[in-house]
Amino acid sequence: GIAQPEPSGLATAARAPRQLRRFGAALFDAACVAAKATTGSFRQEELRMMLSALSRPELAEDLADVWALLERSEAGEGPRPSALCLGAPLMECEQRRRFPEELALLRRLAACRGGGGAPPDSAAAPASLLGEAAAC
Repeated sequence: GIAQPEPSGLATAARAPRQLRRFGAALFDAACVAAKATTGSFRQEELRMMLSALSRPELAEDLADVWALLERSEAGEGPRPSALCLGAPLMECEQRRRFPEELALLRRLAACRGGGGAPPDSAAAPASLLGEAAAC
């Protein structure tokens, strides 16, 4: 079989969309599968890099892999996502006008700002963040 890649190499490869496109969608899909399987080995930077790569519109039509990776890391497999990790997915939701997903990410961001105590679906998120999303 194929050796399991190190998280840093996997994250670096996923951030090279031109190279991945050159090799085809199958390689990118394999990187996504490997990322989800190795989430527990990720450091914060690698999680951020993978979420950023998985959010790129030229590589992924939807954000299903972003959500899967977020859910795994929030479930204790690897580092909890920091506010910095959520930047690229949040930007893509804004640009793609995916308001329910944007709101879910804003709730996660609010939980990060509050020390991580509030779950993503909690009403404990600051009203200012949620109000801005609702006004769109």
